[in-house]
Amino acid sequence: MNDCKKDAARVSKVLGYASLFSMILGFALSLAAEKYPILKTDYVLVFRTALLAVFLLPSVWGVWTFRRLGIGFPNVPPRAYLNKKLAVMLSTFGLIEIIRIFYVSVFPSSVIKAGVYDGMTATELFLLFLFATAATAAAEEIFFRGLFLRSMRIFRSSLAVLMSALVFGLMHFSVAGFPFYFVAGLLIGMAYVATNSLATVIGISFLCKSFVFLEETVSVFMPDAYLLLMQGALAVCVLLSASGLPYLRENMRAFFEDDDEKAISSFCFWTVPTVLFFVLAAGIQILL
Repeated sequence: MNDCKKDAARVSKVLGYASLFSMILGFALSLAAEKYPILKTDYVLVFRTALLAVFLLPSVWGVWTFRRLGIGFPNVPPRAYLNKKLAVMLSTFGLIEIIRIFYVSVFPSSVIKAGVYDGMTATELFLLFLFATAATAAAEEIFFRGLFLRSMRIFRSSLAVLMSALVFGLMHFSVAGFPFYFVAGLLIGMAYVATNSLATVIGISFLCKSFVFLEETVSVFMPDAYLLLMQGALAVCVLLSASGLPYLRENMRAFFEDDDEKAISSFCFWTVPTVLFFVLAAGIQILL
């Protein structure tokens, strides 16, 4: 047990440093984007590539460090069958979008935009879609669920999901948007624990970002069709959420499970790097 606690503390330190690294890169990029409106220039690909580095570089460093320290990822149950993964992916996407639609109606500036603007060519739209949806979804999920949540399952699953969601929310640098991103992080984390499939959560993130992109594109280029799109999307999302109700209880049980006597105490999670990350991240939310 002492060796497990030692490994848990080292895992926490690596995650703390990786989160700090990612946060500093993301904060610097946010400041640069505010000072230089590069989203409306030919440098959009440079910006999006840099955004990918915010998540991929810390992930690569974290995996490399775990291997150097001889720390492996905790064993997890086998992955779910394809039909279950699809049901969890679609229902989670539907639920997140229902929450987002109502949340944005109350806090219009709370959710980060994809960056669609009037005057973009078809090629620019395609490249923005590629980088703002598929590439960003993969990069984010590799970091938040593939590295952070997966390695944290040396603790209880509930703590792993909760902490990964908290980091996910803080890394969006938005006080108004934090509640939504935190809840979305919880739902995606529960989907990952329920399926043990990184592809599933990448799919959820991709669908969410794709819908945001579609919503922005329609609002910019076909504003008259925007209301119809949102009405239809809300109806579809309700149906998708309902289709996954049989798995909701299982997802919640995976989050609240408390039957692993070998799980490490959550006290081991609070190391200097992790505490420093949360303090600095909270400070950045206030500054922004």
